[in-house]
Amino acid sequence: DTQLRPLTRNADATWIEVQPLPTGQRGWVAGGQRFIECTINLMTLSLGVLPPTPTQQPTATPTPTLPPVVVSPPTPTAVPTLPPLVVLPGGGPSADGWNGALATGFGMARVDSGVAIFRDRIYFRAEVERTPGNRRIDRVEFRIEDENGDPFYQRTERTYGYCAFGGGEPNCNVLDIRSGARWPDTNRSICNGDYTVFARIVLEDGSAGTWSSPFSIDNPNLPACGAAVQQVDLVVRIAQTVPGAIDSTIYGALVFQVEAFDPNRGNRDGDGIRSVDLRIFDANGREVYHRTERVAGYCAFAGGEPDCNVWFFGDNGNAWPSGEPVRYGESYLLRGVANAEDGRVAAVEMRVVIEPR
Repeated sequence: DTQLRPLTRNADATWIEVQPLPTGQRGWVAGGQRFIECTINLMTLSLGVLPPTPTQQPTATPTPTLPPVVVSPPTPTAVPTLPPLVVLPGGGPSADGWNGALATGFGMARVDSGVAIFRDRIYFRAEVERTPGNRRIDRVEFRIEDENGDPFYQRTERTYGYCAFGGGEPNCNVLDIRSGARWPDTNRSICNGDYTVFARIVLEDGSAGTWSSPFSIDNPNLPACGAAVQQVDLVVRIAQTVPGAIDSTIYGALVFQVEAFDPNRGNRDGDGIRSVDLRIFDANGREVYHRTERVAGYCAFAGGEPDCNVWFFGDNGNAWPSGEPVRYGESYLLRGVANAEDGRVAAVEMRVVIEPR
């Protein structure tokens, strides 16, 4: 129950430099809610230099007691000059005399007319400034609504520091919105428009309050919410038929690999693809082999990027994996069918002739 005067803080206010009242030696204490009860927002303190952890001395000789030391304020070049968190505009009701807020990372958003505007990345976390009796947070229930008031994202967090997209101390998960991603755990694409984030903070005794903040997303590479989005066709192509290359004549060793991705989701092999069916048909149209792959690279005989397994006919009784004999000199059809996460399907085909080695 010692009363302390707060002096400075480290970058994320997890350590606070204090001095006992009315006077005493300055020192650093942990800033967590279970250690100290604060009557101010710690992020408003100036930045100080947290001393290094002392090394255990080999001797047990006690250190003489030193008089209090007056520490000069740090120079601006010695420590970061900007806080890591920015309290978002908006607010909510106080509950039972305690205060909370919604915050985001410094530099992630600009504030214009009381609205936080995000361009490339986004995250939210819930903060509590003061609670009577030093009561701790039990959970934070996050909700994001679109401009029509329709909720489309919800998450309950019990990990300090209470992040809307998961994570926790010291870092929240950050949602990258530059590539046209989707909101986590939803099928909803991120688009430019107006939103509201809510955080219902519930303390361990059951008392609760809800804080909210409007925000906007404004990315030059994203469509406006509600605008018609031009959908780009799936990309599906054969990547290998022989080790390291594509050839229509196969001499004793077949590699059948397909590359597939949805450009609306990304340009890496596998982006937006649920599975690829790899099928091989003989000259009469009869299927002689089939495998479904769900992980890029999509290899007919298993394996994966960077290397697919190679099927050596001579080492396998001159037969397919099913045991059916291979007919050298005849044409076979390789067909890859990509199944996208949004339900679309696209295929690629190529005819090859298999010859003995």
